[in-house]
Amino acid sequence: MKFSADSLLQIINDILDFSKVEVGKMDLEQEPFNLRETLGLALKLLAVRAHEKGLELAYRVAPDVPDTLRGDAGRLRQIIVNLAGNALKFTERGEVVVQVEMESFSPQVRLKFAISDTGIGIVKAHQARIFDAFTQADGSTTRKFGGTGLGLTISSRLVELMGGRIWVESELEKGTTFYFTAAFKCQQTVAEVQDSLFAVAFLNSLPVLVVDDNATFRKILGEMLDALGMTPTLADSGPRRSGRSKRPPFLTRAFRWYWLTPTCPKWTDSHWLPN
Repeated sequence: MKFSADSLLQIINDILDFSKVEVGKMDLEQEPFNLRETLGLALKLLAVRAHEKGLELAYRVAPDVPDTLRGDAGRLRQIIVNLAGNALKFTERGEVVVQVEMESFSPQVRLKFAISDTGIGIVKAHQARIFDAFTQADGSTTRKFGGTGLGLTISSRLVELMGGRIWVESELEKGTTFYFTAAFKCQQTVAEVQDSLFAVAFLNSLPVLVVDDNATFRKILGEMLDALGMTPTLADSGPRRSGRSKRPPFLTRAFRWYWLTPTCPKWTDSHWLPN
């Protein structure tokens, strides 16, 4: 009952948003917001669905992207939820990752977003029309996965209102990446953004070992630590307690911090790690 009610509410909201966009009544707010917090909240809304399907869900914001922007955080969050939600819907194994990079800083901040998945992919012939209203890749998609076919259309219109563009790249049975750009006013100067990247003194060159069995998470964590001035070493797994008798090469050096993912069983209670 609750699922049906939520689905009906989503359909109604999609139709209302589509109607506003079509008659030119969709206005964007211009309020300060924190980009990373906005992305985190958007993905938090999808975390349960990702967990239920056994999928990894992550986001990465390049270090040079400013945190404090001015624009419509709610509509940006709506685009992310639409695109990442679609990615989760059409992905049965693997991951969904949202990435944000800087395109330009003057006169506004222009950002490039990428939402990638390891799902079923989209046939080349269908890619050109998926942003049309009430359209999905094919009829069987609607029957199997549901949906109004309005999510991508609304997202496309919102991206246009944000001064950007949206496009898709996909390979059948390998995955899909939706890209979009958007322009925002920045609450920080270029110098302030650069200053925020300077490492805290006591973190400078601090050796850190990061162990995660997911390559995307390793890359994200490594980049974050590197931006803080640390010296991360990345590893996908370690020795089992009853496995190798020799210490792995990367453990011949001393690490001050260890970042171990609980889902990486080879490192659970590993006797290779010092106290």
